[in-house]
Amino acid sequence: MRHVKRKAPILRGLLKPIWEIPLDSVQPISDIPVTKTNFQTLTSYNLRYKRKSHIIVPGAPRVWKPSPVPFHVPPDAGRFITDPNQFNFPGSPMAPLVEAILSTRPNLRWRDVDFISDRKNLRLLMGFVTGKKDLFRIHVEVVKTTVIFTTWSSRKTYFVRGFGGYGHEFENVRTAEARHTHGSLIHNRIVQYGLGGYSIILRFEVDACLSVDADYDSTMGAVTQTANGATLISAGTLVQDSQIVEIKTGPAGKSLDKTDTLSQMWFSETPILCTGHYRDDGIFKSTKQRNIGARGKLVGWEKRHQDGLRKLVRILELIAQFGKQGIRKFALVHDGSGILRVFQEHDPEKRGLSEHHLALWDNVPAVESS
Repeated sequence: MRHVKRKAPILRGLLKPIWEIPLDSVQPISDIPVTKTNFQTLTSYNLRYKRKSHIIVPGAPRVWKPSPVPFHVPPDAGRFITDPNQFNFPGSPMAPLVEAILSTRPNLRWRDVDFISDRKNLRLLMGFVTGKKDLFRIHVEVVKTTVIFTTWSSRKTYFVRGFGGYGHEFENVRTAEARHTHGSLIHNRIVQYGLGGYSIILRFEVDACLSVDADYDSTMGAVTQTANGATLISAGTLVQDSQIVEIKTGPAGKSLDKTDTLSQMWFSETPILCTGHYRDDGIFKSTKQRNIGARGKLVGWEKRHQDGLRKLVRILELIAQFGKQGIRKFALVHDGSGILRVFQEHDPEKRGLSEHHLALWDNVPAVESS
């Protein structure tokens, strides 16, 4: 194992490792093609910066707005929040996801879901099984037979020192915010699909959308208090899947639709890629809007990465099997050595979900949502 100090951020709050998965032990599942099945969008929501307990459901993403080129964008600067869900709900970053689903899909059968995760975590696991050296940590909570992956980061905020690109400022210039989501930190979308026989609920950030219906800029609707102390605001519209946008920027001449971008878009089934290329002085001379999905690039990525996807399903299977052994809370840590280690939590009895949310796995709705 690569030497990692016990006080390194990636190991803080963890006890000794209790299991490990060497990369070379992760063999692909059978040769049956791995693809997403029964894809559906469950809900979406916005979180706010100043009113941290507010969850706007379904909320709305920012809207991509074409504008003439060239134009100037200042470089990113200042303080940024690493993970808005963790920042606003530090005790339970998955709480907004659960509350949003309860608001729009109250009859969801939680016990039939195998995995709940942020998109980032599945991409990290995919990176591990395909030999990437990235360091990462994923918190895991097992409820009944459902495995919940929670994103981990070593710091709540970060400061851009020196040149940090133009990504944030480009989005501010080229997208517009809806009135009822003013002051939003993030717009998250929640989808569900099958992958290798597992039912997965996935949360991911939406950069923007192309267009929305007439209710997009509506005023606030009903306001209710949840059992967990959050304020749930009914407002916005659930944007069609075909309108969801991923935004990327890069220096002139750089291709922005390479493997990492396509991987990100594939896991969330995001069809539209909007890009901007800049000069050293921050002048953007070209922007493009492309339907990557319609061009077959996501299908092509899936075909080229079948071995990795089959290994991803295999490691999900191994993690699920470990979760059935009685340890309900642990962390997955990769230090770049090619071994994924399972660490016991310092306080394994401390749940990430509240008792109110945990009770959902004991309830069987009379009618299952479509």
